[in-house]
Amino acid sequence: MALEEEKVFLVNTEGKKLCGLFHEPKKSNGTCVILCHGITSNKDECGVFIDVANELAERGFSTFRFDFTAHGESEGESKEVTLYTFVRDIESVVHFLKEEKHATSLATLSASFAGAPTLLYAGENPDLFQAIVLWNPRLDFETLFHPITEMGKKNWGQQVIDNASKTGFHEIQGDEGSFFISQKFVEDMQKYTPWQMLDRIASPVLIVHGDADTFVPYSDSVKYSKMFDLPLVTISGGEHGFIDNYTHELQATHATIDFFQKYLV
Repeated sequence: MALEEEKVFLVNTEGKKLCGLFHEPKKSNGTCVILCHGITSNKDECGVFIDVANELAERGFSTFRFDFTAHGESEGESKEVTLYTFVRDIESVVHFLKEEKHATSLATLSASFAGAPTLLYAGENPDLFQAIVLWNPRLDFETLFHPITEMGKKNWGQQVIDNASKTGFHEIQGDEGSFFISQKFVEDMQKYTPWQMLDRIASPVLIVHGDADTFVPYSDSVKYSKMFDLPLVTISGGEHGFIDNYTHELQATHATIDFFQKYLV
């Protein structure tokens, strides 16, 4: 059964409207889970976030899934976006949920690229989230500029730096068409190291990653889960986002819910 979600528009720190969908179950356990999609995707995350929101609602979790700036139904142009646009969008969502929805307990499920701004924001606010789950997360920008995955070599690498330096932008393709990575965005990614925030965050963190991911290196998740002694759930044969196989999606979802129930209920 589809959730009866409330569509809302909130204004971020840059004055842009962000579109989100909020659901609070009748028997709420008091925690709202923020679902953060990957770059060039949207609040549905190819439908996976819809399924996850339904599963979370059945277990009493409120959910808020939203479109980052220049994605989905939110305002903004991709050429204006920087890494910290994503960070400040998360900040704006947190403020909205606290002020308008009176949320007292927050958790987050962040997919792919959203893992980076989530960690950067959580590093600034180490006690904010009660739990953090990262799906196939972008933890290290080094493997963007020196890619080892199939799609990384196709879309990223030195060409990003060269194109952005030459024309001001590098074009990538996503779920909603072309997305332009600005020179400032490139500079941000060269400057910040999201994985280092794992040493600052007080929240319990779970990483879920498919070992057949052709976008974000599974080896990054292995490396940093070991470095910071974090639980890592490996989805055997899982591709990026788990959208290619419903069994993989269920495995990722159930691992996520089990983790939330362990620390939030």
